This record gives sequence, structure tokens and C-alpha cells, in this order.
Amino acid sequence: MNMLLPFLVLTALLWLMCQWHALRRFKLGRLAKRQEREMVNPTLPPISIIITCHDQLPFLQKNLITLLEQDYPEEFEVIVVDMKSTDDTGKWLEYMMERYTHLHYSLCPPSARDISLQRLALTLGVRSAQHEWMLFMHPDVTVPNSHWLCHMSSACKGDVDAVQGFVRYSSQKNWKEKKQQFFRLWEQMLWMPFTKRHSPYRADGACLCYRRSVFMSHNGFASNATLLEGAETLLVNHNIKKGKCGINVSPNAIVTQAQPEAEQWKTEQIFFMETRRHKCHTVTYRLLYASSVLSQILFPLSAITAAFLLRSNVWGLCIVASLWLSLLIMQFCSFSYTTRKLGIKVYTFSFFLLLNLIPVWDLKAWMRWKFTEKRTFRKKFI
Repeated sequence: MNMLLPFLVLTALLWLMCQWHALRRFKLGRLAKRQEREMVNPTLPPISIIITCHDQLPFLQKNLITLLEQDYPEEFEVIVVDMKSTDDTGKWLEYMMERYTHLHYSLCPPSARDISLQRLALTLGVRSAQHEWMLFMHPDVTVPNSHWLCHMSSACKGDVDAVQGFVRYSSQKNWKEKKQQFFRLWEQMLWMPFTKRHSPYRADGACLCYRRSVFMSHNGFASNATLLEGAETLLVNHNIKKGKCGINVSPNAIVTQAQPEAEQWKTEQIFFMETRRHKCHTVTYRLLYASSVLSQILFPLSAITAAFLLRSNVWGLCIVASLWLSLLIMQFCSFSYTTRKLGIKVYTFSFFLLLNLIPVWDLKAWMRWKFTEKRTFRKKFI
């Protein structure tokens, strides 16, 4: 009995924590539903779309025309900054500029040495922008239709200084792609609602609106100029204050990004691990993340131990089983509800397997980062 009571208390506390995290996942779905309903004759700002690219001509040829032909009532421009591409990106963009007067093309100078090309390219794009609101995008991002920009920029209002858009991967045909989509979706369900009420922890540069005046007032990437990756994340984390970052998860504002290759996916995870070291005000979010992952691991262990100690008590076993079953139902329902509202394929039988693999993926990413030469992460090692 002395051993049983602590395990019962621990099991109950872990159950409550897991239920709380499951309920939090409803937030993104409810927000998506509300934002879709509120999209009625919004006031739209002039906007500059900034795209940085390197040897990504096929993606530009696929996605750029849809952006240039957006049905947008206000002025907008598209600025493409080439990071020393070796393909025919420059020639194709020069040809496109003859057809579209609101398309502008810039090139990183060959003399650039001790600064991240990603940050240099974004800075060149910002300095070329004519409008207060800017939209950072990646070349491999596909927008759904010609009205997408209206829906995305409708959240650029009030006193917000940045607006994060929702990005999903393009395919779920095999296990690898399903795993990548699930992991990205699970993380967005965690950090995007957090962004609305706290100092923003991270950002996704594939679709991010940002005020030009805020960028200029903080001297751009002065605090992290030599880091190779994580430009947009640190731009938001370092410069955007609590309550100043909005999110737009309306189904009509969601964009699709090309599925990364296995090695690209691993590289992105490694660089994200390095980027975490340079973030500010991270304690609250890391506690939230840790509680989500650890409760998911510890609850089954605690429940199994409690069931073993209660093996001769039928009612006790029924209570433990009921707690576990209710938790599984809540987790599945909350995740399915949000994915439906976001227009993403609902996970069924693979959901619980993928959910329990998250700690494994985190550990593998941390191990890869730990054994990666630190010079890899900077343009110039200091």
C-alpha cells in the first residue's frame, strides 16, 4: 500500500498533463475555423514578397507565376534574391521581369565572404522592398489559388509586427513522408498557439510576414550574422515582443512546401538544434515541450506499474484502464479535429505510433547535432 499510493498519484497527475496537452491541440483547429469565418472584406496592406533561392529554378518556374498573378486589390511586388546560383535562374528571371513589371531580381555579390548568404539575401530583399509589410517565402512553396495573398495578408493588421503562416508538406505517400508531415504538424500545434500569448519561440521562414520598420530598427541580423541557418526564426525570436506576433491558420491561407529528401530533413533538424542555442526567452516554451514529451512517455509506464500493483483489485484495474482509454480517445479526437480544420489528411491507425516516436526523433536529432563539427554552423568560425 505504501508503494501503491505514490504511483496512483503520479498516474493521475500525468493523465491530467496529457489531457491538458491534448486539449491544447484543439486551439489551432478552433482558430482556423474562426479565421475562415472572419474573412469578410478585410483591410489589406500593400506588401512586398521576398524569395531567396539557390539553384532552385524548377521550383521558381512552378510556383512564381501563381504568386505574380495574385488577384490582390492593393499594390504588391515580388523580389527574388539569387544566392549565387549556378543554373539558369538569372536568365529566366530576367525574361520574367519583361513580362511582369512588379517582379524584381537581385543577386548576392560574389565578394560576400564572412556573412551567411541566407541573411545577406534577405537583407538585400528587405532593403529593396517598397512596402512596410514584407512576406518571406521559399521557392519550393506552392500557394493554392489566385486569392491566397488576400487571405494571408488579412492578418497583417492592428499592432502586430509579424504574422506566421501555416505550412504543410506536399505528400504523405510513404512512411518517410507521413513521418515528416506528422512531426511538423505536431510541432506547429505546440508552438503556434504559444506564439499568440507569449514571446515567440520560433518561426517558419517558408511563409512569414514581417514589418520592414521592425527589421530596420533592429539592424536586421546584427545579433546572428554568421550563422548559416535559422535566419527567420531568430529574426522573430530576438525582435518580436510578447503579443506582437500573430498567426494565420485559415484553410485558405495555408501553403504547401515540397517534401524534403531524407538527408535534407536530417540537416534541417541538426541546424535547428544549433539555432536553439541562440534563442532568447526560451524557458517557458522548453518547459511546455518537455512536459508534452515526458508525460507521453511516463504515463504508460506509470499506468502499467499501477496496474501491476493493483492486479488483485478489479475496480482499481478498471479505473486505470478507463484513464488510459479516455486519454487515447482525447488525443486522437483533438488531433483529428485540428487536421480536418486545416484540410490535412486525418491520421488513423498510424497516429499513436507516430506520436510515441517523437521522443525518438528528438533524441536522434540531438545526437546528430552533438557529434557535428561546430564549424559547420557558421560562415566564419569565431
